[in-house]
Amino acid sequence: RLIETGWDAEAHRRPHGHHTTVVVHLDAAQRIAGLHLGPLLSDAERRYLTCDATCEVWVERDGQPIGAGRSTRVINRRLRRALEHRHRGCAIPGCGATRGLHAHHLRHWEDGGPTEL
Repeated sequence: RLIETGWDAEAHRRPHGHHTTVVVHLDAAQRIAGLHLGPLLSDAERRYLTCDATCEVWVERDGQPIGAGRSTRVINRRLRRALEHRHRGCAIPGCGATRGLHAHHLRHWEDGGPTEL
């Protein structure tokens, strides 16, 4: 099941391209790893998934990834995944949406707001 959720169905159309991107959250203190929005992984599962994949590893401080600060206004793929991991859905109270969400700066970027979580 882990492989099915992470497999890139378009990989066969891109020869010599990346097949899959695996996002792994590492907790250095507890020495455990888990898939982005997924379950904890055994060593065997981790090795199998990362054998032929692009791997984004996030080492977290107190369970929270670090943002991009003022270096960019754009919320990149990595920061969006971190936001999804933190909230698991829309952050507006009472909204249960989990798809088609938009990320926004708490303080507008042009007013000095950072691009971070």
